[in-house]
Amino acid sequence: MGDTSETKESSFRTPDNACDEARPACSHCLKSKRTCPGYTAQFDLILRDQTRSTRRRVQRQQNQLAKPTIPEEDGLSRLDAVQEAFMTWSAANLLSTSPLLLGPDPSNIEDLAICRFFTNYVLLPRHHEAFRGFLDALPPLFNRAPNGSVLSLATSAVALAIIGGNPSHPREAILAQKRLGKALTMAHEAVADPVDSLKDETLMAVLRLTAGAAGPSMAVAHDAGALALLKHRGRQINTHSDIAILLLQAVNTRIVDNAFDTLMESRNNLGECLEMLVDVPQDTSSRLTLIHAESAYLRRDAEQLLRAEASKKDLFELLSRATQLDQKLASWALSVPDEWEFVPAAEFEIPKSVPTEDLMYGTRVDVYSDLFVAGIWNSYRATRIRILLIICDCICALPQPPTGLLEGRRDLARVTMQKLADDICGSVPFYLGTKIRPGTDDKPDVEYPYTTTKATKAFRRGAAGSGGYNLVEPYHAPLGSVLAVQTLRPGQKEWVFGQLARIARLYALNWSATEKLTGRPQ
Repeated sequence: MGDTSETKESSFRTPDNACDEARPACSHCLKSKRTCPGYTAQFDLILRDQTRSTRRRVQRQQNQLAKPTIPEEDGLSRLDAVQEAFMTWSAANLLSTSPLLLGPDPSNIEDLAICRFFTNYVLLPRHHEAFRGFLDALPPLFNRAPNGSVLSLATSAVALAIIGGNPSHPREAILAQKRLGKALTMAHEAVADPVDSLKDETLMAVLRLTAGAAGPSMAVAHDAGALALLKHRGRQINTHSDIAILLLQAVNTRIVDNAFDTLMESRNNLGECLEMLVDVPQDTSSRLTLIHAESAYLRRDAEQLLRAEASKKDLFELLSRATQLDQKLASWALSVPDEWEFVPAAEFEIPKSVPTEDLMYGTRVDVYSDLFVAGIWNSYRATRIRILLIICDCICALPQPPTGLLEGRRDLARVTMQKLADDICGSVPFYLGTKIRPGTDDKPDVEYPYTTTKATKAFRRGAAGSGGYNLVEPYHAPLGSVLAVQTLRPGQKEWVFGQLARIARLYALNWSATEKLTGRPQ
């Protein structure tokens, strides 16, 4: 008398012989010598004890979610209301429109924080294929989430925490903790609910609340949780709209990045997530993520093989895999949209009081179409550097010193790594400009490199808010990958050390994280 809706309503079921859900078969079925039909396949514990009426409610929700839910217009109604509140408050207080200048009215600090979060970190200009994170799907989901919902609270908590990180804003820090606690409680409830657990808003809230996990083990645990939610939602819901596909790819990106950076502690999560992407349309960004996944597997195998006394055959097999993957990365770089091409800056106005070498490496200063395109380029460079390092390590691990083709292959890898390192260094002024004072607000005296026209206000807000983070944290820490190259030209490694120290100072980063990149205590 298994736990299925058909069995529960069967003609022989009475109050006296109700199913007791014993395993492996119902005891009443055994006593009456009936064949127990078994229990529902438990792809997730959330639905195990639901009644037939609840199951019907879940099915109705699934049918609704199977239809596209993205509004045809970009209507940012809630964001518009928040921004209007900010502008009204700002005008009333005769202050600059910088969202960091929070006034004495406590009723507005939450709206002001949300406005700053979206304005400086989310609603920024970008190419339509430059997507690699879950925040890209946040605006439309936030707009349709009611006040007090788990997504609304999670967004408020993050927005308040960003401002509350400044010691001069203790109220925001306290309110952030309150919103975070309530959001976490509601998230647990939403995940356990058979209807709410299927919503895009719930998955977005979970991703938002688990971002920035402290330590590899916690990151792996969070990845497993997000993956379990995807599996529970099922393929139909995960691909029912552009937003759902974006969330699916965002989870995959996070799992791939964690697997790459932790040498495959997330390998089980990675394999399952990649299976979900079969037949899902891929764009320029997601194609690079799939190559990153291959790189994660290669790095794990290389770490194990090169630490042992590998045979010549094994080394050549690893060398062949690394070479093929390097060719894939090179092909990806040739296939990007024309708008993604970076060009040398025509102007970069550096104050006379600041030494040029403090802001730029040599004469190299490049300009990109937007911050996100620059980040994806640096992700490609960081990954390719690590693959080229495996190629060099394989060749150097062979019994005899390299000659002929092998020597040429090693030298080519070193030349390519130097070029990639130069490209990463050349992107630093694009992110940081002439910024020398701490803070994440846009300061009018900071200049950014440009080609024909100066940087827009939107670009300036984004660069001021997160420019430094893009060089040290996401997508395999670009500046950290430069330090992994042992054959850099003289002085370049010291310049990178200086930029890491500059970023830590400007963005108040914990030096313990930066030490992992530099390999030296501060």
